[in-house]
Amino acid sequence: MNGERLPLDWTGKLRLSLHHPNSYSLLDVAALVSTTPIDLSNHLFAPDFISLSFYKIFGFPDLGALIVRKAAGHVFDHRKYFGGGTTEMTTCLGESWVARKDSSLHARLEDGTIAFRNILALKCAITTHRALFGGLEQVSTHARWLASILHDRLTSMMHYNGAPVCQVYKSIDSHYQDSQRQGPTIAFNIQRSNGAYIGPWHVGAFLRASRIHVRTGNVCNPAGMACALGVEAGWIRGAFDAGLRCNTEADVVDGVPFGIVRVTLGAMSTLEDVERLVSCLSRNVLERRGPLQETAQVRDKSKEWVEESRSPSAVSEMTTTRMDPPFLGRGERTTTLKTLGSLISWLRRRKRLYPRFHGRRHMLER
Repeated sequence: MNGERLPLDWTGKLRLSLHHPNSYSLLDVAALVSTTPIDLSNHLFAPDFISLSFYKIFGFPDLGALIVRKAAGHVFDHRKYFGGGTTEMTTCLGESWVARKDSSLHARLEDGTIAFRNILALKCAITTHRALFGGLEQVSTHARWLASILHDRLTSMMHYNGAPVCQVYKSIDSHYQDSQRQGPTIAFNIQRSNGAYIGPWHVGAFLRASRIHVRTGNVCNPAGMACALGVEAGWIRGAFDAGLRCNTEADVVDGVPFGIVRVTLGAMSTLEDVERLVSCLSRNVLERRGPLQETAQVRDKSKEWVEESRSPSAVSEMTTTRMDPPFLGRGERTTTLKTLGSLISWLRRRKRLYPRFHGRRHMLER
C-alpha cells in the first residue's frame, strides 16, 4: 500500500526451512519491476513462481507473464483442467481420455490461442523503453530521487500553527534513499490546521481539476488501509452498513478518512510533476493566519528558475527546474532583513526546506 518492499530472500529461506517442507513461493512483482530490476541469476534462492505485468512496465502491450522455476514445474502436472492447444488428442464420446502435450512446460500451460500480436509487440516495447530510459537501473535511480524529494516536501509542509499538512504512512524500517526497502510510492492523507482530515476523494477531485492524477480510496488494499488508519474490522463493517463505499464523496466517518491518497513515481515522472503537486496542495489546503506566515509552498506566480549544474539521474535530462525559494512576506519578492539574527533565521529556514540546493552552485534567473 505504501511502497514498502519486503526482503526478497524470504523465498530462499522458506525453501531451506525444515519447518515448511513441500512449500512453494509465489512472488507478485508487477509493481516492483516497473521501476526496479530483479535478479534471478541464483535459482536456488529464486521464487518458485513469479507473476508480472508488461503493461505496468511499458504501458503497452497488455500482456502478463508467469515465470516458473524449472524445479517447481511439476506442480502443474496435477492440473484438473485443460484447454485447446495444450493437448495432443482427446475423446469426448464414451470413455473420457486426454493426451496432454509434454514437449515443454509452456506447451502444457498455454491454453487456447496465445496473444501472438502482443508478444510480437513486446520486443518493440522493450527496445523503445531501453532507448528512452536506459534500463531499469536508471529508472530506479530516477524514481528514488524524485520520491525522496516529494517525501521531504510533503512532510515539511506546515499550517500557520505548526500542524502538519500531510499525514504520511511509511514503515519505520524503510526510507526513500534505499530502493531495496522502499519503492517510489508515497501514501498520505491531508489534515487541516485543527487536525481534521480532508477526505481523499476531495483531494483527488481538486488535483484532477489541476490535471494531476493520483490514486485515492483504499487502493485495493483494505487490510493495509485499516492498519495505517488504526481502524478495526467492526468499524469498517459498521461504516459499510451505514452506506460508506470506497472512493466516494462521503469518505470521512467519525473523523477518520476511509482511504488514502497515493502517489507513485516512475520513468516518465519529472521534477516539474513533483513541484506541480506540491504547489497545488499548497494553494488548496495550506492555511495561513497572516501575511508574514512562512509556508512550504511553491508559488505558480513566480517566474524564477533554478538551474542545476547536473541532474543525479541518467533518466532525467532536465537542465532547468522551476523552484521558488521561501518568502518571508506573502506576495513579496524581496524582504528587508533588518538584523543579523533575522538573516540567520531566514537562511536556516531556507536550508531546511531546500537542502538539495544548498552547498551546490546554482543560478537564479528573473
